[in-house]
Amino acid sequence: MGTTYRFRVAARNQMGYSIKSQSVSILAAQEPNKPNKPVTTLVGENVVITWTAPLNGGSPILMYQIRIRQNDGVSFRPDLTYCDGSKPAIIESLSCSVPVVHLKAEPYSIEWAGSIFVKIQAVNSYGSS
Repeated sequence: MGTTYRFRVAARNQMGYSIKSQSVSILAAQEPNKPNKPVTTLVGENVVITWTAPLNGGSPILMYQIRIRQNDGVSFRPDLTYCDGSKPAIIESLSCSVPVVHLKAEPYSIEWAGSIFVKIQAVNSYGSS
């Protein structure tokens, strides 16, 4: 996985082979694997969300989609203010930090000492995990 293959093609008939075509490169890759479950840790006045990088499927991870469960207990929503998974610092550190006061407000409305549920998807140029 992640190997680039180069191909050239020639036709053959009764007279022999044709001149070979220009070289074409193809990257053997696919969407990344699913990351392991993220870990949430209370650090001071912030909740730090961390995860491990999954196998990238042979193509670099371009971003992470980080979603936090809303107060309806079903829907998950990205928090682009604090956990924008397209930012290089978040991609590199595999973590983001959200102030507790932000999570206590709409649309999350998480109660003090309540559970925080997070989903993470990895994205490369072939798709998402």
